[in-house]
Amino acid sequence: MFCIHCGKEIENDSKFCCYCGEAVQSVVEVEQQRPSIKNKVFAFVGFGHGIAAFVLSLIPFACFYSFLFVIPGFIFSGLGKNSNKEKFAKKGKLFSTLGLIFGIIMTILTIVLFVLLIEYADATYETIYDEWYF
Repeated sequence: MFCIHCGKEIENDSKFCCYCGEAVQSVVEVEQQRPSIKNKVFAFVGFGHGIAAFVLSLIPFACFYSFLFVIPGFIFSGLGKNSNKEKFAKKGKLFSTLGLIFGIIMTILTIVLFVLLIEYADATYETIYDEWYF
């Protein structure tokens, strides 16, 4: 076995390196301590989806598409929670939650706007036509 600190060969059952004095860890212990790159990527992707959901939820006609980013934002942020980029995972969940809330509000407002527009379109047209042409 080799020391992961100095790189010199040591006995397999050593607790400390006889050359540099550092505590020896097995390869399995080192791999378990190191966060996987996959979890870091999940944290960043979750953060990106959360930001996209939040931004789209603020745009009146694009708010319908914000829901496409909310669910992946929650999923990827949850998967990236165990990485050393946990702050991005937490922010991803926060922005996904905000995207969901604002998306619902903006969707309701957009639907109400469409209904009112359709409801009063004829009356508005008649009023404008009467005032300008008669």
